[in-house]
Amino acid sequence: MRIWQKFIHQGINILIPPQCPGCHHIGDDDGLCGQCWSRIKRITPPCCMQCGRRFPFTDGLERCARCLVQPPDFDSAVAGFSYNTMLRQLILGLKYAQRHDVTPTMERVMANDGARLLNEADWIIPLPLHWTRYFQRGFN
Repeated sequence: MRIWQKFIHQGINILIPPQCPGCHHIGDDDGLCGQCWSRIKRITPPCCMQCGRRFPFTDGLERCARCLVQPPDFDSAVAGFSYNTMLRQLILGLKYAQRHDVTPTMERVMANDGARLLNEADWIIPLPLHWTRYFQRGFN
């Protein structure tokens, strides 16, 4: 970030202090506070290399039983966090309630956990919204 942009950003933060998008407490940066981060449960190995679901044992397997029995139509997926109440609040707030304050947090989560897939991907194909849904949300 350029020096003048940092100066403007800090000035705005003084006038309008950043709030945690999860609990709305005033914080010192643009992300979730420590308490809200602790409410998000990270998916840790062992995980299925195909669907991204966590499974309790490895025994040398790289895919879960579901993907072994009925393989999905894709090669690999990543899920960084379990879908729980906190993530639901952030995702639905962004999608349906114009809560753009969660964008930096969601961006960091997706960038960190999706980096491996992005580096290995042959193609990245967007799935655009229907024009009426795009009009309602204002972003894709």
